[in-house]
Amino acid sequence: MAASPLRTALAKWDNKDAASIRQIYDQHSSRRNFVATITRLAAIPDFERAASWLLKHHLDSGGTCSHAQAREFFARARDFEHWEARLHMLQIMDLVVLPKESVRDIKRLVERCMADENKFVRAWAYNGFARLAYFHPAYREEAERLLADGEATETAPSVRARIRQVRKRGFRTKAAD
Repeated sequence: MAASPLRTALAKWDNKDAASIRQIYDQHSSRRNFVATITRLAAIPDFERAASWLLKHHLDSGGTCSHAQAREFFARARDFEHWEARLHMLQIMDLVVLPKESVRDIKRLVERCMADENKFVRAWAYNGFARLAYFHPAYREEAERLLADGEATETAPSVRARIRQVRKRGFRTKAAD
């Protein structure tokens, strides 16, 4: 089976040039199966960073993702190896409704990211847990505890600042829910 044009374009991307990945988005985002294709590509380690960025950019630009596509994306995200892919996944949580069927996967992902060596990933993980609690109130007490503990024990000032923002905001998000 031949590779999709999107996969071919991503295979040529150097994983650095922002203008090139935006151009790839511009060339492929109007295709009928764009979100389904990037969701599938996210499962391939060589494409996880680009695919997760494309999905985030698509959603930031007003694009949509179906409930089934979000569920599939979060199932694939559990194996993300690159910190940027994990960061994109956490940021995507602010842009979609978190599927009930994905709660277990999302919770494990977020908890793993709270221990990440990358401070940006850790900061967004606290936001992600609050987002999980927003959609699934059974996690609110745990989220409150994690946020309080994180603010008291986190060593990176930028992570503590993100936690303070999340605590101030509560379980609301910028996304229109």
